Amino acid sequence: MEGFRTLVRGWLGKVLMAIVALPFVLFGVESYFNGGAASDVAATVDDSKISRPELEQRVVEQRNKLLQRVGGNSELIDEKVLHDQVLEGLIAQNVALIKARKLGFTISDSQMVEMLHKEPSFQKDGKFSDQLFQDYLKNTKQDRNRLFATLRDQTAVTVLAQGINGSSIAGGGEVDRIMALQAEKRDVALASVLASPYLAEVTVSDADINKYFLAHKADFNSTELANLDYIALDSSSLNSQVKVTDADLQAQYQTMVAAAAGNEERHAQHILVATDKIGDAAAKKKVDAIEAQLKAGADFGGLAKANSDDPGSAANNGDLGLAGRGVYAPEFEKALFAMQPNQVSEPVKTQFGYHIIKLLDIKKSDVPSFESVRLQLGTDVTKSKLDAAYSDLVGQINEQAAGIDSLVELAKTHNLAISHSGLLPRTGGAGDFANKDVLATAFSDESVKDRKVSGGIAVSPTRTIWLQTTQYQAVKPLTLAEATPRIRATLQLQGAVALAKAKAQQIAAALNSGKTLAETEQAFATTFQIAKEVGRQGGLPTAAISQAAFGLTAPTADHLIATTVDAPSGVTVVAVSRVISGVSEVTPEQKTQLQTQLATMRGSQELDDYVQYLKDHAKIVKVNAQNKAES
Repeated sequence: MEGFRTLVRGWLGKVLMAIVALPFVLFGVESYFNGGAASDVAATVDDSKISRPELEQRVVEQRNKLLQRVGGNSELIDEKVLHDQVLEGLIAQNVALIKARKLGFTISDSQMVEMLHKEPSFQKDGKFSDQLFQDYLKNTKQDRNRLFATLRDQTAVTVLAQGINGSSIAGGGEVDRIMALQAEKRDVALASVLASPYLAEVTVSDADINKYFLAHKADFNSTELANLDYIALDSSSLNSQVKVTDADLQAQYQTMVAAAAGNEERHAQHILVATDKIGDAAAKKKVDAIEAQLKAGADFGGLAKANSDDPGSAANNGDLGLAGRGVYAPEFEKALFAMQPNQVSEPVKTQFGYHIIKLLDIKKSDVPSFESVRLQLGTDVTKSKLDAAYSDLVGQINEQAAGIDSLVELAKTHNLAISHSGLLPRTGGAGDFANKDVLATAFSDESVKDRKVSGGIAVSPTRTIWLQTTQYQAVKPLTLAEATPRIRATLQLQGAVALAKAKAQQIAAALNSGKTLAETEQAFATTFQIAKEVGRQGGLPTAAISQAAFGLTAPTADHLIATTVDAPSGVTVVAVSRVISGVSEVTPEQKTQLQTQLATMRGSQELDDYVQYLKDHAKIVKVNAQNKAES
């Protein structure tokens, strides 16, 4: 449950908004359904496939985030747990999407256009820019149809999530009880029983070590490691080589003028007769009848409102608003941009059905003066020249790298320093070594066995590295002797914690039997720290201790109530001596806000449970790296 609750806060949390305000954070659902070789499949969900490249990319992204939190120490990351959690998240996304598709949740073309036009990433000077939109498609290596399909899938999941999340309610009495509990305070006494003093009392025999080794042999393997030499090229190192002339600026300005001339937007209405419900022949007959009415003088808007199967625009007389090229289906766009204002088209067939289009207006972009955009032109030309110089140099180095056996020659030719990674685990490290392509290359057969110089690996749009694996250590089972230090430390700690826990439980039992704090301190040579009138939010060292303190029943007047909580360094005794009933001092507005928050939390839990239900009733098969079904 908690794993998907985290997912809800991230992925689904981003889509629990009104469709027109949907943030442009695409989760790339299309890649989950790609075909390909069986070895590229990480899991199947019913008839859908989760590709292994997508899974590995998501693992890398999540690992990078975790590395930032732990200061780059990859040893603190459990790779199996990370991998399993990411895969479960992708499965959760898939079952939700499959269900949303079956329920028919979708949006119309006009709603899609409206969403794109409101996306800040596609706006320039407060208006939608077709150039920015086309640049996005180019940079993400997708076309309009794929983008629209992805957005439709994302929106389908949004509607599904909204329907579940928005259906929960919280009553006023329930809110009052929660507010009283939130305002409750307690007097708490804490005593720590550390494990470290007991380490010397724990004896670990060779027989104990051997028994543990045999029972956990699969857990004791060496780490796969590689040592890399590498050179790096950053585009910024070429800044001094870029020169911008007045002729360059004029040429760029003419390009801007030409782009502006072709960056017109068209305001249109349309009537859609969909073919998916009544079939092609019936749809064609209906659209011909509507066309005849229009030719007889009928009002276009009225006919659109009465007949169009596009719900987003029909309510607004078929109005689609302004849109540039690349937004509509190709057949629709071709007809629209061949029309003159107030012209009505013949029926146009697209994948959605038959459209009749009316062009209302043409809006052409204004062209700024040369001087007003001179600085921007300089920036654009500089970037263009820098990108070209960088791309050319990367190409040159790649050609040379293909025919040499050592990085030394490349480094000398291009005045680049050779750096050393140190022993790097296959799971990666920080910076360049968190990149999945770098890791895949470093541990490939060509690098490990043949020790070849790699081709350029783009770790960012402005940075490329070339590497050579100079040392490799394969994974191998540890011998008993190699594993002994780890096992001895583990068993010693386990024994010490067990002794500390036994003492902590004795202390808690004494308090629960009626002993006072003073009597217990003297009997067990311990010291309690007193925290007066602490609340649920803060005031105690850890969330686990707070949960334990507020989970205890209220003590009676003559003795305390106590329990124990495991801690990283031992065990903590938690005792409660007094409970102060909460008096909530909130305004009606704050109470209403809490009621809304409670309903939202309950909705999230219900969404969590519903997705788990979908998973339980889906045919899910996980495939390991050796192409064996795991479940």
